[in-house]
Amino acid sequence: MKHDTSQSDPFLSGGANDDAIEVLSRHGKTFRFAGIFLEKKQLKNSARLYRFCRFADDLADHTSPSLAGPRLRQIKTDLEIGASEIPMVQDFLNLTTEENIDRGAAIDLINGLQMDLGMVSIETDEDLIQYCYHVAGTVGLLMCGVLGVTHSKAYQFAIYLGIAMQLTNIARDIEEDAISNRIYVPNTWVNHHHVEEFLAGVNEAAVETGFAIKKMLDLADRYYQSGISGLGYLPRRARFPILVAARLYQAIGTEIRKLGYAHNKGRCYVGKSRKVFLTLKSLQEFIANGTFETLPKQHTSELHHPLKDYPLAYS
Repeated sequence: MKHDTSQSDPFLSGGANDDAIEVLSRHGKTFRFAGIFLEKKQLKNSARLYRFCRFADDLADHTSPSLAGPRLRQIKTDLEIGASEIPMVQDFLNLTTEENIDRGAAIDLINGLQMDLGMVSIETDEDLIQYCYHVAGTVGLLMCGVLGVTHSKAYQFAIYLGIAMQLTNIARDIEEDAISNRIYVPNTWVNHHHVEEFLAGVNEAAVETGFAIKKMLDLADRYYQSGISGLGYLPRRARFPILVAARLYQAIGTEIRKLGYAHNKGRCYVGKSRKVFLTLKSLQEFIANGTFETLPKQHTSELHHPLKDYPLAYS
């Protein structure tokens, strides 16, 4: 059925004409900062990828489930057939053709965003990592295509960095998500009713929530460490920008730790001067590691185990 693009609904008629780098600059400041070290084409295509992911994510986050559900299903169908009348989706499909990107990762991404519709409850650590794979590890896979990766082992480490960044997001936004009835803290860590109670100011729950935030960040650090160890599988020019992006995003967790894992101190961010300092520190790390020429033999099996049933995670 043909969409009526004459309507003012941006889902049907807008988005793809917005400058991709401007969208990245407005909504993804950390990635835009790191992007200054990418080749011009890589930056442009990374921004196009970000714009598509942001478009789909906004559907899940800022649209009623009754409307978001059908729209995400439409995007998934379009990804499967390789054509769309939605400008934003078609631009992304064009990108996958231009850069020979496997659309399977984007389909997995949409499956993950569909998990966010309605109330969210995570039961176990494994469920948490699988969710993070869907909504962020997949973006790591798609970035491999944008960066021109040729070594298949890079995919596993790219997934780790995506998972690490999503775990950081969860730790940062735990209160905001809980208000929206999205509880990403596994039930095996903290009983869900406690996570809800901290919104009402129950002291015991706040203590348990701080414990959960710490555990989330500790887990994120393990994925950062393993993901960064695989930078050598990337093309040489892409290694330093990705290192910077990872370290800047990991620094959000550092800021959360400085606040004593408090959930009610406002959204943590890394200021520009701090970004410059961390970039210089990343350069020291990059040089000290011989520009990451030494390759790890394989991924960390313990971290990868939750993804055993995901074919793309082992491609």
